[in-house]
Amino acid sequence: MPTSYEADAGALPPFAGRDPRDLAPGADVDGFQILGILGRGIYGVTYLAREATEGAKAAIKLFQPDPGSLEPLAADDDPGASALAAFRREAAILGRLDHPNIARCRDFHDSRERPYIVLEPEEGHSLAAALAAAPEAFNQDRLHRILMPLLDALAHLHAKAILHRDIKPANIHLRPDGSPVLLDFGAAGELIGSDGKAEATSYLTPGFAAPEQYQEAGHEGPWTDIYGLAAVAYRSITGEVPPDARDRLNGAKMLPASKLGAGRASPAFLAAIDWGLALTPSKRPQSAQDWAKGLAIATGEVSEQSRPQAAAEAGPERAPQDANLEDVPPTLRIKREPGTTEPFYVESPRGQAPGQVSPRPRASRTPLGLIIGTLLILALTAGGWAYWQWSVLQNKTEWTVDPAGGGDTDTIAAALAQAKAGATIRIQPGTYEESLALTRPVTVEAISADPADTVIAPSTGPCLTATAESGKLHGLTLRKAPGGGGEGCVLLVGSGLTLSKSVIEAEGSPAVILHSGGAATLQDLEIKVTGGVPAVVVSNGARARMSDNKISGEAAIGLLVRRGAAPEVIGNEIKGTTRAAVVLESGAAGRFEGNQIVENAGNGVVIRSGSRPVLAKNRIESNGEAGVFIYEGARGELDSNVVTRNAGSGIVVGDGAAPLLRKNEVQDNGDHGILLLERAGGRIEGNRVKSNKKYGLAISIDAAPDLGENEVSGNASGQTKKGKIETEAK
Repeated sequence: MPTSYEADAGALPPFAGRDPRDLAPGADVDGFQILGILGRGIYGVTYLAREATEGAKAAIKLFQPDPGSLEPLAADDDPGASALAAFRREAAILGRLDHPNIARCRDFHDSRERPYIVLEPEEGHSLAAALAAAPEAFNQDRLHRILMPLLDALAHLHAKAILHRDIKPANIHLRPDGSPVLLDFGAAGELIGSDGKAEATSYLTPGFAAPEQYQEAGHEGPWTDIYGLAAVAYRSITGEVPPDARDRLNGAKMLPASKLGAGRASPAFLAAIDWGLALTPSKRPQSAQDWAKGLAIATGEVSEQSRPQAAAEAGPERAPQDANLEDVPPTLRIKREPGTTEPFYVESPRGQAPGQVSPRPRASRTPLGLIIGTLLILALTAGGWAYWQWSVLQNKTEWTVDPAGGGDTDTIAAALAQAKAGATIRIQPGTYEESLALTRPVTVEAISADPADTVIAPSTGPCLTATAESGKLHGLTLRKAPGGGGEGCVLLVGSGLTLSKSVIEAEGSPAVILHSGGAATLQDLEIKVTGGVPAVVVSNGARARMSDNKISGEAAIGLLVRRGAAPEVIGNEIKGTTRAAVVLESGAAGRFEGNQIVENAGNGVVIRSGSRPVLAKNRIESNGEAGVFIYEGARGELDSNVVTRNAGSGIVVGDGAAPLLRKNEVQDNGDHGILLLERAGGRIEGNRVKSNKKYGLAISIDAAPDLGENEVSGNASGQTKKGKIETEAK
């Protein structure tokens, strides 16, 4: 599904529409003047266009499914709806990405008639065009300069729990300086857990698609995109497209890159390509970082501590004469098949018979060592012994990660990829520059009792993305790098993970984001955030439990709860925020009990926009504005809280709000004890309101609360006033 771009309309080939739906040059799309077609894919045509008002160029990807993609694959299949959903998903995914080697989305117009995506235009041509024009030009150095930035882009993508799933030369754009851009996210999708149900159909390109993309039980992950990029490397260095993965699973032989590409790259570099093309997912590199490290070692250009990054700049990229090839080979829509992508054999470059059982060694960080080790094992073991070894690995319940090489793996990602559900992964002390993805229920725990000894600190992306329905992470420090992206340090997407006895640090992004349901537990954490953002965000129906945590560090908001989320927040300390300790909005709910909400620069608790929480037995003290501010339309219940020594009023009830205030101690506040603004309502009973700097109960003229028996005494301006109220409430 290519979308190669040209910045100069004069560089486009003559218009030759082969589909009556194609737009001719000069056509208008919401103020964009069409200049010509850049490329077409399975359900979209990409045009170069110019904005009529400002003259700026743009690439417009217009929803236009290929007729061949609209053939039903089953009796209940609706291919038109599937194509439209995939197009919208592509727009949503592109909107979440921000990387110099990924196509940039400006806007998305989701019209019923013909939705389209507005993309940033790029000069240059596709890798497919470059390979067709001068295949001999792709030696190791040039290919390495393309692969490393793409691996950095994949690391960014996978950190957001997204897979591309259609990496091929036609979907890689080369700028004039030779730097690559990953295009066309039409086949992209979210990472799912190991027990998650894969989609019934796949968009893929034979030869570049991993075997798990064909199968109902296929477990897709970062290794799936690595297979696609390794296939691109194989095509670039050997001149051949790898055999279809389905054929390889059925015994078809693939000449390894180490043989077919001999003389065009070093043996270690070719072995790294073969590593990425392993049929069994667990035998491939488990992350973009792992494969980048292997390629770096193979080229000898950087140390073993390297992460995926752009290699040294190359000279200008020569544009081939035909820089706008069609989607060759084309992306197909297929129905997934029953089966497994964990065959009891591996394809051997030395001609091992299909079906012969081979052991499943632990992941190696040195690609050449992996190949040599596999060959030695194949040569020295018989089928029964090999099956026993494979079975042991499948049933392994305890793993050790040691960067010094003394454990089962030297990266956490490799252990996560291989450990079965219910396994325990124990981490030796050290700093791990990894962005982790937890997709099935396992326990990850530090061996050291001090979280400072074991640090997860990726240079970009989140420290952890979890989609597993359960699991545990214990005793680590997770540190988000400044400038490492706007997503949180920890992303819990519908997950029931338990995080305990850990330190989470972030600058300029939230420490923890919980959304899309799930019932995660945050327990005994130290959460430190700076940079004008919330420390913890609970959103979109999440049902988290937070207990015994300390939130500090000058976050704008300590805890932001919104969009129907309803956490249970028990026994936490929230201190030192710059705007408010707790904010509930957009229909949030939940129970907040026994928390210390102290010494925040703004309000202690803010409740607004239809929210209805229960606040019980909290201490809300010494905050810079009101202790609790309940805004328009909010409800909820405040029961047995101590609200004291706040610079503003103890409790403020805003226009139209109607909470239940019962048995609260409201005392020694710098303005009124309880202030009810215009049209405020609710029930107020059993409260002790005393020693506040102004009135105990200050009720505006149009407020109409239901007042029960309250103890109001010792307030400086008087006990109760109804009428025009002077206040500093914000």
